[in-house]
Amino acid sequence: MSFIAFGFTLNRSFEWEFLRSYVGKSLFFISLAMLMWAIGEVLYLYSTTYETWEGIYDYAFILIDPFLFIGIYFLAKSLNTIKNLFSNLNLFLVPFVILILNIFLISQIRNEELVSALRNFDINLVFILGSILLSTFVISIIFLSGKKLGGKFKLALNMILIGILFQYVADNLFELSEVFQENGSLADLIFFLSILFIFYGVTKLNPRRLSKWKQQI
Repeated sequence: MSFIAFGFTLNRSFEWEFLRSYVGKSLFFISLAMLMWAIGEVLYLYSTTYETWEGIYDYAFILIDPFLFIGIYFLAKSLNTIKNLFSNLNLFLVPFVILILNIFLISQIRNEELVSALRNFDINLVFILGSILLSTFVISIIFLSGKKLGGKFKLALNMILIGILFQYVADNLFELSEVFQENGSLADLIFFLSILFIFYGVTKLNPRRLSKWKQQI
């Protein structure tokens, strides 16, 4: 699914004039995020056979959120909401407050001390932070853009948001227990749904249906 999403999203980027438009740039970076998903999964598959590959897949997975963030940034640029976003202090404070609460909840479920959980900050918590930052970013765009989004464009952002929220849930399950780190676990299913929703959101960014909006940008 991630390979298909990469190819389709990259092709759609070219339909939006690739790097010559904000939407084209946005889709290009979202396609890179999907490519990192695909590469990470392939590396993970190899790691189950070759022990020397253990953990190397995280170098691909950790790039997913930065590429998605840049992609969503360019969507915000196309809607002229960037100035309002970065003048909003809550955009920077809320994710870190949520992260602390998130770690506290995980520590309670694991019967750990919060200080101990913070001291053991690992790569999985970095993934959770990335999902929180992305979710806050997209919600802020939807809230600040208001009527600018339009029907179909708003649906695209909503689907991408749902995909990121699914990623957040799966990241938490992965951190919570080794049971969810096994192949075919509930976390794997939710990760799959995450990719599916982001992919579906991209399909709604069709320039032929949004030609009138495209002329305005």
